[in-house]
Amino acid sequence: MVFFIELDLGTKGFLLRGSPLGSRFLVRGSPLGSSPCTTGSEQTSPYTPEIQCLEERAHGTASAPPLGTSPCTPQARNVALLLDDTICDSTCELQLKLLSYGMNSSLSLSPYRSMARYNAWINERLYTAAAKVPDSERKADRAAFFGSIHGTLNHILLADLIWLQRFATADWDFPALEGLSFEPVMEITGLDMQLHDDFAALTDERQVVDAAIRDWADTDLTETVLADELTYFNILRQRQTTLDMGLCVTHFFNHQTHHRGQVTTLLSQLGIDPGLTDMIAMPSSH
Repeated sequence: MVFFIELDLGTKGFLLRGSPLGSRFLVRGSPLGSSPCTTGSEQTSPYTPEIQCLEERAHGTASAPPLGTSPCTPQARNVALLLDDTICDSTCELQLKLLSYGMNSSLSLSPYRSMARYNAWINERLYTAAAKVPDSERKADRAAFFGSIHGTLNHILLADLIWLQRFATADWDFPALEGLSFEPVMEITGLDMQLHDDFAALTDERQVVDAAIRDWADTDLTETVLADELTYFNILRQRQTTLDMGLCVTHFFNHQTHHRGQVTTLLSQLGIDPGLTDMIAMPSSH
């Protein structure tokens, strides 16, 4: 498996090519040599001072200047810190860190508010469609990521609460999230942990959470918050992780969309048409 990521780091295009066996870094098409995780011969292309600094830091070269001193530019120092932390780590983790670094600190609030509105609208449509399916069929294992229609809807809600709890317990003031109950996710047993066996109860909590998400996006979320960082405990990796808040909020909404697509597929297989699910189909009045 190979990952390709392109980021705009100021005036330099930064391309990461990685594999489970290691990573390779190129700037403007010029290799930065082979990382300790990869095989291959050392490259000798000329670099600007800051790129040379990155290569030396990545390799732990004795002559590499300390971070914070010339010829390391602030930009180079930031990337070098990422390399120091992850040069021999999994490519996926490095991918997340680089994506986080590439997030624009002046992110607009408008897309997130639109996603919050869309989240509430499409969830209402999906739950209405799912209510037409007998409970036994709704809970039948259909070989989806989380088994059934009920299981997938439950996972979306569970993941939402996990992220909202992380947001609510960070250093920001989010009054819109204060009324939510995070007790179940404080003792999480897995990402398939069942919040509600009863579909009506699942529907009720979904509506409460969606209203809180919309209020949070409309009144609590700010550009300053989006430009900040969030440190949280990564359940899958079992360790502390720090990422840009903007990336975390983007993932929060994207994760919902990912699994809702699975729900629409399962409903379609049962002959249930949830109707248009595109964001652009959402009524402007919603």
